[in-house]
Amino acid sequence: MLKFAPMSFDAEDMERSALAALISYIGSSDMEGEYYFSINGDDHSDDIFDVMKNKYPKAIIHKFSESEGYEFCFGMYIDDGHKPNCAPHPLMDARFIAMPLWHVALVSAGVTGCGGQFWVLNAFGRWVVLTGHVGCV
Repeated sequence: MLKFAPMSFDAEDMERSALAALISYIGSSDMEGEYYFSINGDDHSDDIFDVMKNKYPKAIIHKFSESEGYEFCFGMYIDDGHKPNCAPHPLMDARFIAMPLWHVALVSAGVTGCGGQFWVLNAFGRWVVLTGHVGCV
């Protein structure tokens, strides 16, 4: 009988893998402007918030909870008689999807209207992006 190492991951793995994909997607550019920031559709730990603020000091980053009551409209909406309450700033969002292999996760990341899915690997405690596919609507 074959035995495999136990596959376990915790909330920190889920946040860190998603954060690695988001940082890879944004790149090392001097990102400017104001953004709402979400990991897994929610606010995140303060240390992850600090990582983003330190990585992109020219950007004004708000917690996701500050966007309550807004919709992220992609700059357009269908006129069906209901005018949406569009958020004043785009959303930077990263979401953990699955961990099908030990230390390998599938996550999605992007900024309102653009993004994609990424395969990330946990190598010696650091999440590294292996590959990704990006597109825009």
